[in-house]
Amino acid sequence: MTESASAHAQSTLSAFASIQGLLARASRGDAPAMLELFDATASRVLGLVSRVLGPGPGAHEATVRCYESIWNGEEQPEADSTLPWLLAVAHRQAVTTHRGSVPRQRSGAIPAGPPAFPPDADWLPMLSGAEREALSQVYLLGRPHDQVDARLRLRPGTTVRLLHEAMLHLAEAVNDEVEAVSA
Repeated sequence: MTESASAHAQSTLSAFASIQGLLARASRGDAPAMLELFDATASRVLGLVSRVLGPGPGAHEATVRCYESIWNGEEQPEADSTLPWLLAVAHRQAVTTHRGSVPRQRSGAIPAGPPAFPPDADWLPMLSGAEREALSQVYLLGRPHDQVDARLRLRPGTTVRLLHEAMLHLAEAVNDEVEAVSA
């Protein structure tokens, strides 16, 4: 490794360590740490959010909500959280904003709410009940997959698998219908 590459790697590790410390302090209500975190990362966060939402006020609001969620304790960084974790939080905010389902005041609790729409088993009969529920929760109600896992008392990642299986079943059903019409 060249001296230049080694210095760049050292600089990157130092930046990640700095962000890690700032995240931890900012999530505990340390205002100077939050300001420093914002100054160090806002351009990257806004850049990512703008790629999802497009440039403009919506991207700026989603960026602010990202930092607010850390400040208010709605997003809790793990001990080793760094910039990738912060960008994942920002991406979730952008996607939620894009779906148009961002409540003004979010709480950490998962709302009890009504059962998924539509509630009857006749909707998409080619899917299992779990696949229908996951599809309803994520695509119709706009909930993030980790909240659906918790809401339905599933192991982490199960909703993603159910959505994948549901999409495969839906594609199979569409292909069967196209073949039936063509014959």
